[in-house]
Amino acid sequence: MPEIKNKSKKSKTDSEKDAALIRKARSRASEGATYWKDNWAAAEDDLNFLSGDQWPAGIKNEREKDSRPCLVNNVLPTFVDQVLGDQRQNRPAIKVSPVDMIQVQAPGTDKPESLKISSLSGGKDYELAEVMTGLVKNIEYNCDAETSYDIAFQAALESSMGFLRVRTDYLAEDTFDQDVIIDHIENQFSVTLDPNAREHDYSDMNWAFIHDSMPKDDFEEKYPGKPTDAVTGESVVGEGVEWTTQSTVTVSEYFTREPVTKEMALLSDGRAVFMDEIEPVLDELAAKGVTVERTRKVKTFKVVWRLITGQDVLEGPVEMACTTIPVVPVWGKCLV
Repeated sequence: MPEIKNKSKKSKTDSEKDAALIRKARSRASEGATYWKDNWAAAEDDLNFLSGDQWPAGIKNEREKDSRPCLVNNVLPTFVDQVLGDQRQNRPAIKVSPVDMIQVQAPGTDKPESLKISSLSGGKDYELAEVMTGLVKNIEYNCDAETSYDIAFQAALESSMGFLRVRTDYLAEDTFDQDVIIDHIENQFSVTLDPNAREHDYSDMNWAFIHDSMPKDDFEEKYPGKPTDAVTGESVVGEGVEWTTQSTVTVSEYFTREPVTKEMALLSDGRAVFMDEIEPVLDELAAKGVTVERTRKVKTFKVVWRLITGQDVLEGPVEMACTTIPVVPVWGKCLV
């Protein structure tokens, strides 16, 4: 979960903005549920068939009325386990390409060269891509990313859809340092993605939900004073799931990707960076002889996280340190 900053009591204008945001979120959740409904139903059929429920309901009921057996010789788990075994012997790995890394101008020439970083002992210089790859491997090790990869792959194998997410969390109770965590989403049916995305990996989606149902008593204890009334209009958020029932409240992580304009700076050493990232260290850069050569406006995106119900914003907004929504689909076989 992103870091939550304390905010003062909301003004009337803020409350009106939240109400408009919730109306839009409900509309999007309903739109997504309509779009993904058939996929969720097919995925549930796949899981039921894999678990041994392989007789059509009508035929099964007729045979049971006549006291006739419904035998099942379920051979699917054997083949599923075989594919899972192959995947766990050949796990995917993240590798950083030097092509995407920062390049600087080589001394005395006009040719760029990869930025290198010296080891603490000074005995070797490492390419920035090597350093980044090492950091990624450390992140994967610390958060046991292999287990998350396995769970997402198994969900994709069994139901054609699994999900990973990237988040941050504090290292310990007594620190403000945070770690990047690659995590899986246990319930693939709790995720609703923007159906208007066009990229296969959904990197261009503009919104996404991760839904979770809480017992009403637990919700009222954790969020006292927050409304739990029934939602009128777009009340459906998933397959058979509503914002509010007699006993539960759906609490959702709501991600939005919003366009912004930022200022890009070209430094004298050849690097191109956003001005807001270097403004705090401009003096240090100047001391090293690095200056801003020129700037230009660029259109990019920001990602905002909120925790909401069908009636209110519980936490957020929090701007995340990314330009794409950090929910990653892992697809099985897709039919377009």
